[in-house]
Order: sequence, then C-alpha cells, then structure tokens
Amino acid sequence: MNIWKICLTTLFCLHIQGYILYAVNNEISPVSVSLSSTRETLVATNGIDKDTNTRAHTSSESDPWFKAKLGKTYCVEEVRHYMYSDKPAYNKHTCSRDVCTTSGRYYRSYPTRFPVSVYSEDGTVPDNVPSDCKIGDTVVISGGDLDYPWVHLFEIVIIGRDITLDFSLVDSHGDTIGAGILGLLISDGGTVCDDYFTDYSADAICREMGYFGQV
Repeated sequence: MNIWKICLTTLFCLHIQGYILYAVNNEISPVSVSLSSTRETLVATNGIDKDTNTRAHTSSESDPWFKAKLGKTYCVEEVRHYMYSDKPAYNKHTCSRDVCTTSGRYYRSYPTRFPVSVYSEDGTVPDNVPSDCKIGDTVVISGGDLDYPWVHLFEIVIIGRDITLDFSLVDSHGDTIGAGILGLLISDGGTVCDDYFTDYSADAICREMGYFGQV
C-alpha cells in the first residue's frame, strides 16, 4: 500500500512540474544544437531532449541565440518554441519561402522576443523553392528584445519535409554540359540565385554533381 502511494505521488509531481513531448508527424531531429553562451548548467541539448523539466538558457548578452543544425537541407514548415515547463504553450513560427511568422500567447504579449530564422549555412538557395516552407539546414532562435537579453527554451520542435535540389550545368542553348566548361547553374528547372552564393556553395554543389570541386 505504501509503495503504490509513493509511486503515484511521484508521477503526480512529474505531471505538475513538466511533461514529456512525443514526436509529431514530419518532425526533423537536429544533428547538433548550440547556444551563444550557457547559463550555469542549462545546456543547449536540454532544448531537444523531449523533456520540459529541463531547459536551455543563454547568459545575459547583447546578441543571444540558440542554433539547431539539421545535417542537410530541408523545407522547414513550422518551428515550435516551448516557453514553459508546466503547460503545453509555445510560440508557433509558420514558415514561407521568405520568412517565418509568429503566433502564440507569449508572442501576443511580447511580439519582438525570440524571432526564428531558417537558412542554409553555405548560402545555396534555388530560385523556384516551394511557397509553403523555408529552405535551410539551420534554425536559429534569436533574442530580439533589449529588455530581455537572453534566449531560453524548454523544447524546440522543427517540422518540415525533405527537398531534392537537382543541379545541372547548361550552355547558352540550354544543353547540359560537363566538367571544365563555363555554364549556367540550374536547379529544378530554374536558375540559382547568386545572392550570398560563395565559393563554399559552389564546392558543395559541384561535389553533389559528382565533380571534384569548383574552379
């Protein structure tokens, strides 16, 4: 009788203090996470352990952030930023081709706090991406409020889908060309924008196409 009473009491306490999150459909699991700084023992991995009894928290600083690397390029549709340990409330960031917009109870009270950005670290973004998601391999929650100079989260959930970026090189007539010939880079039927396009981007794409690298 006493043993059962102790077990029930323990379970009840866990329910009050926090809860376990279960995976949702099309959830993307980050391969690594990091913080711009760490407050005491509140490390970045607490934000992806599915347990709202733990949290990730930066120190107080001018440009705080939490970063999740996805390991490859995805079409990110939604990011959920869980703000509390004891209730399933979160900022919902819905992503389109150009931006992630925010809704949620915490957002209504503090609309400038914790914006989310999605991007590719190598800068590679094709022109003709879907309109209902943001292309990227990195998700960042930033501190956007001078009165609240840190980032904290009890959990982050990233929802999206795989996207195939097929690259090819063509000449001025639209015919496919091979290595060593100057050409136009095409992805999924459209040209690749050169905004933020770097040598690292070119190397990554060339290797994806089976070549040694860019020249």
